[in-house]
Amino acid sequence: MTGPDTLSEYDEVELLLPWYVTGKLDDSDRAKVEALLAREPALRLQLDLIREEQSAAIAINEGISAPASLSVAAGIQRVAAATSLGRQHAASSI
Repeated sequence: MTGPDTLSEYDEVELLLPWYVTGKLDDSDRAKVEALLAREPALRLQLDLIREEQSAAIAINEGISAPASLSVAAGIQRVAAATSLGRQHAASSI
């Protein structure tokens, strides 16, 4: 029996589905999800929807390019410049 603050097994597993899709569950939770997926067609439909949403989100994010100032190369250049300036300042202090 579940109280007002207790989730049913179905609700609990439903909340775990996004993490199941991304492979972030531990063995116990993964087994719980898989057991309920085996006997709940509605949950399998939700899993399919989550997978579709994940694929769409990935496709959208891959299509967005970050501003050049946020690129990895720009970040490396900023760190190199800061490190170089720090060395120059330290050398001039000696």
